[in-house]
Amino acid sequence: MLNVCRSKGISADLRQLDIRTTPWPYPEGYFDHVIACGMLLFLDDLAPVFQEAARVVRARGLFAFTTKAPLPEHGPEAHSSKYLTDVIGGVTIFSHRKAYLEELMLTFRPFLLIRYQLAPMAEHTQIQGLASVAECVVGVERVQ
Repeated sequence: MLNVCRSKGISADLRQLDIRTTPWPYPEGYFDHVIACGMLLFLDDLAPVFQEAARVVRARGLFAFTTKAPLPEHGPEAHSSKYLTDVIGGVTIFSHRKAYLEELMLTFRPFLLIRYQLAPMAEHTQIQGLASVAECVVGVERVQ
């Protein structure tokens, strides 16, 4: 995937990193935008990602990401955890609750939610067993 991106010549700095390892190798306010598309659903704890995104995105920049949204639930257990899990093809998939995402935005201020949208997965990104699952598309703006 990195070679494909390199071949397009659209990146000034392209590196393979483990986003769970912090701090990221960039100074504060380095990026105009950080985009995490189709990867957060593989992580249980998103706090390190939000913390580093808050650090490296410049003021008025954007942190945009997708994550798998859990199916609606009812009853006292409906909001008792940060995420639900599924195992599909031997891979654990995390469905992060909107309340957990909002908690992270408040914790690692100054993020302001500018869009939360449930959308079906694009046909070309469907994984067997995930075809009818919705993704959560979020744009978060750093206000200071």
